[in-house]
Amino acid sequence: MPFPVRVFCVFLLMGICVGLVSAGPLFTFNDGKSNLEITQTYQVWGAYTRSIDDIPVTDSRADLFLKQGRAGFKGQIIPSLTYSTIFAFDNLGKDQFTGSLGSAQATTNSTFLLYDFYLTYALDTSFANLTFGYFRPQSGHENIAPDAGVNSLDKALTSLYLRQFLTGRTSGRETGMNLGGFCQYTFLSAAYNVGVFDPNQQAIAGTDGGARKWAPLTVGRLALSAGQPDMPGYRLSPEINFFGSRAGVTLGAHYAYQNATDETWDTSAVKYNAVSKAYSGAVKYVGGFKSNSSYGVDFVANFKGLNLDGEYDFMARDLNGASFHHDSITVAAVDYRDKAYHLRAGYDFPILKGQFLEPALMYTKFIGDSKSAVYPNGLDQIIDAGVNWYIKKNSLKIALHYLHQTGQAISNYEPAAPTATKETVRGDMAAINFQIQI
Repeated sequence: MPFPVRVFCVFLLMGICVGLVSAGPLFTFNDGKSNLEITQTYQVWGAYTRSIDDIPVTDSRADLFLKQGRAGFKGQIIPSLTYSTIFAFDNLGKDQFTGSLGSAQATTNSTFLLYDFYLTYALDTSFANLTFGYFRPQSGHENIAPDAGVNSLDKALTSLYLRQFLTGRTSGRETGMNLGGFCQYTFLSAAYNVGVFDPNQQAIAGTDGGARKWAPLTVGRLALSAGQPDMPGYRLSPEINFFGSRAGVTLGAHYAYQNATDETWDTSAVKYNAVSKAYSGAVKYVGGFKSNSSYGVDFVANFKGLNLDGEYDFMARDLNGASFHHDSITVAAVDYRDKAYHLRAGYDFPILKGQFLEPALMYTKFIGDSKSAVYPNGLDQIIDAGVNWYIKKNSLKIALHYLHQTGQAISNYEPAAPTATKETVRGDMAAINFQIQI
């Protein structure tokens, strides 16, 4: 029996055996005024990657690994103050040539990191909620949507590139505070968020350990809904799939800006020729900027079983450039705009009681500006087609997808320009995802 068929049979058996999934344990204390709930999310993937167009020649391969692991706590401290803490352990056992996004863990599988830690104080439960801690800035919808809530196999490229651009981290988290609210009328509703964050990643600050120049990251998001809203009340992470319970459209827009930070360039490749008395070599951009901004629009539409969503983001950065040794080697000042977008659709067909079968399709693309300091002329493109079986909505889900992946250097599809001896890209991939949330 071929490997993908064997893996699917294993996952099918796991789904039947697990049955109904209940919520995590809830503990109450302080005379019922405080509580703590334990949460867990796991995604186990069985993947087969083919057409790996690498140098040296790389075999197609099967891989079974923990794509995503989450464990955390959430609850209420006092009636108006809630909290959430999440730890992440991803890509355990992943082969480095498997065609999914994200780097494989080291051999020791020792990466266990703080993903979220924040508290929300409700000045008014609807109109004014103050969140502070370590969490995602409220920018594009794909960035703030729950990882386990998308109907593609993985999140679109609008999440990955925007997160890296704003915070310098693939997790997209940063320390800061956010004020947000939600209001609903008969047919219309609106949600707003305004946040201030303090990025310290070298890719943003420009200097590892503390920048001489400092500027906060300010982020704003506004979402308007017609028909039924995309959330029952104020929350930081809106849903996409409502399993036929929503008839409505949400339009969102976001903007983020950060002023000048340290602009850093790596000159280690620059060499001096004592005979010609000249310098040669490339100066590599490390981080920092003159100014940084992102902006975009997104939508989520649900009607009966139909789920549609999309997003288009622009990532703009201005650089002063650099000179080395009396202008012998220079990098010109530049103003560039990278872009990313996606369009995704699915339809939920009710099958057994409380279960749904959803065929889903996603197209997502990243385009690097020709002048981009990070991804010059980079291209990253994914077509994702698959079927999701929701045994208990997103709490228990089995998904079978095929990803056709193309692109060119320099991007997350192909991290470096190819040479005669080395080239690494993401091959096409078929994968089965078994997801459980407790």
